[in-house]
Amino acid sequence: MGADMPDMTYPLLVEKRVMRKKSRLFRASLARGQRFAIEDAKPFISRLQSASYGVHCAKVDAVVKHAEDLVFEHLQRHPHTIVRMAVNLLKNIAEHTDVEISANKIDADIIRTSLNEISVAFSSARIVTVIDDNTFKRGSLVIKAHKSIVDAHIKTQVMKAKDLILLHTKEFADGSVD
Repeated sequence: MGADMPDMTYPLLVEKRVMRKKSRLFRASLARGQRFAIEDAKPFISRLQSASYGVHCAKVDAVVKHAEDLVFEHLQRHPHTIVRMAVNLLKNIAEHTDVEISANKIDADIIRTSLNEISVAFSSARIVTVIDDNTFKRGSLVIKAHKSIVDAHIKTQVMKAKDLILLHTKEFADGSVD
């Protein structure tokens, strides 16, 4: 460099250091601000998640009610569906076990008239007793055997499905499910 020109190396190095320091301070300030913003937003986010879960529960309740209505409507149109339900449930019970089927009077009468169809489905010497229970809604069955009880109330089945849906939803909302 010429004799007339001052050496600018030192001031440039100082300026560079000052800019780096300012940049670090700015990033640290942003990070602190972000942490504060996140902390401030947590209660709001929690309320939103809670409200969202509440809306989801209401939707699931509506779907469950609709599903129940569809099952009952189907049984009104196709009353012999109850026989297929009984046969499918009896497949889960040991073949040589006598059973007692409790059902709504209308369904119990349909099952009684179809006992031959039910017994043909099984090769065992099973005795099937059908009991009227007017506390049951149409399409609901309880099958009692030697050491087991199968609760096939429509309400029970739909509520089990609802509970599983809500459990999975809650786990997902809590972040415990991938």
